[in-house]
Amino acid sequence: MGGADSDLIHVADVEVTSEGHVAILDRGSQRIVVLDSAGSRLRKIGRRGEGPGEFLSPFALADVGEALVVWDSRVSTPLTRLDLADRAPVVSGPPIPGDWLQVQLRGQRSFMEEPARWGWEDLTRRIDGSPDGRVAHLIQPDESNPPPGFDLRAPVATIVEYDGEFHIIDTLARMSAPEIESERIGAGLERFNQPLFAPRPLFALGDGWTAFAHGDSAFVTVLSLQKDTVAVIEFPDGDRRIREHERYAYVDWNIEESVLKGSSEQRSRFAAQSRKQIEQGRRALAYDQFAFSDVTPSISAIYAVGDCLWLSGFNAIDNPDGTGAAWVAVRIRPSLDLMGVLDFAKPGIRVRDFGATSVVATVRDENGIVRVHRYSLPNPLHCRPPG
Repeated sequence: MGGADSDLIHVADVEVTSEGHVAILDRGSQRIVVLDSAGSRLRKIGRRGEGPGEFLSPFALADVGEALVVWDSRVSTPLTRLDLADRAPVVSGPPIPGDWLQVQLRGQRSFMEEPARWGWEDLTRRIDGSPDGRVAHLIQPDESNPPPGFDLRAPVATIVEYDGEFHIIDTLARMSAPEIESERIGAGLERFNQPLFAPRPLFALGDGWTAFAHGDSAFVTVLSLQKDTVAVIEFPDGDRRIREHERYAYVDWNIEESVLKGSSEQRSRFAAQSRKQIEQGRRALAYDQFAFSDVTPSISAIYAVGDCLWLSGFNAIDNPDGTGAAWVAVRIRPSLDLMGVLDFAKPGIRVRDFGATSVVATVRDENGIVRVHRYSLPNPLHCRPPG
């Protein structure tokens, strides 16, 4: 769904609820569309405005059991809790100091999923919820108005936990990032010593546990609600050089997405090039223009659902914001167990959320329209439903 044949305008975020429904946050119409497991529409929530249950420019969505939490661009009241039982919306008060609107963490900002250009950071991963009503948000210092002693190249991020009324109940973690090193390779072009998304903290709220990771590390730490260590998961470290065929695979996918699915004028210009010109262009993209890092990341994205933790970041040609084509499922409880691997086999499929038996992703069709797809998971990758 999405595009001209749908009333969805810009899909900002997608959540699989604890009941197995799919909630789609449409930034263009400032509302949420809730679908059942078969894809039939159940309801619409929200509208444009500045009152309770209204939004100006929503960024992200989090499922918290019987409610949804929306992160909006209103600086004074950025969070709204929408009760699916139709009780009155709960709106947060003034936020704690931090980066709520500037969101320029080491790269271009990206507020939403858009058809042609994806930013370095997926903002939807800055907020997460759990079936027991917890909601957490990642806050970093405001880079547009930095506090004294702020290090732009190695900012410290704080993961804050709220209750259902948006009172701060805990600081889950404070995580600092390693410095990014780069070399200039041309006018306005840089090559980085690591993926731009790698230093960002990662977290996911599970059913009675919380997972923390860091993009420059191969470790994921899982803590209970009492802060006891439940598990430490280690994957092979990411110090592997990106290979030539991986660079070209990513380049070819980008050409397909931006040119072959682009306008007729773009396709005509591409078809008019000689084979030599095309090969020269591919090489320039692979080695001079795309901001490839020197090495692959270890872990670039994590999701939690029920008793399962999903990890990604092992594919060297992952999208620049860390969205992976390959995902590994680990069962956390009752005992730690490697469940299996889900591989979409090519870039371009952006996972938005996992349910107990399915995964929801966005993908651009041949006309460049962003569609929301739901894929069933094989039985070995089924998780215990949340709650």
